[in-house]
Amino acid sequence: MERFATFLTDCIAHKNAITEEDYEIYKYGFLTGLELFVYMVTCLTVAIWMGMTVECIVFLLIFFCLRSFVGGLHMNSFKVCFLFSCIVTFFSLLVIKYCPISKEISIVASVCEIIFIFFLPPVENVNRLVDEKEKIIFSLKIKKILLALSLLVIFFYISGLDRYLTTVTYTLAVIIFSMFLGKYKNTIDECKGIDECGDIID
Repeated sequence: MERFATFLTDCIAHKNAITEEDYEIYKYGFLTGLELFVYMVTCLTVAIWMGMTVECIVFLLIFFCLRSFVGGLHMNSFKVCFLFSCIVTFFSLLVIKYCPISKEISIVASVCEIIFIFFLPPVENVNRLVDEKEKIIFSLKIKKILLALSLLVIFFYISGLDRYLTTVTYTLAVIIFSMFLGKYKNTIDECKGIDECGDIID
């Protein structure tokens, strides 16, 4: 994957389309895009096999729209991230399919989850810190996404699309769980190389 991203970046660099300073930025962009593409194709393939294509699309759309701004758990390598993400998506679809909940419980749970995410501070990636200006922009985007989700929940409820309403409920639960895991991992990462989170280890 990284070799292909390097190849694509080299192709652009040979045409003098980018500077040396921008090389790593483009390479990272290609690598991230390729990894995301492989993950989505894998998930959709599994979803088609399970007969849950629409549920998977709803799950991925909500997950990536929110996750981009609220943050969550980040793995240290693509292989681990890819495997973990696929497992989470697969089991989420299994739960949606075999553990349905009534639309009354689902809408109450979804509203509570939306409110919880609204007040829960976003989880920063230790490798990509966010400045104050970006925090304001992210906050506005989170509010817009949550508003759109609220309207979507109401639409699914009124339309009797219980399966999709359940999908929203479980997806939001996964996002919240990921945020807590992300906060925990960040704490662990910050303490690595630091004895008792205070004394630096040589």
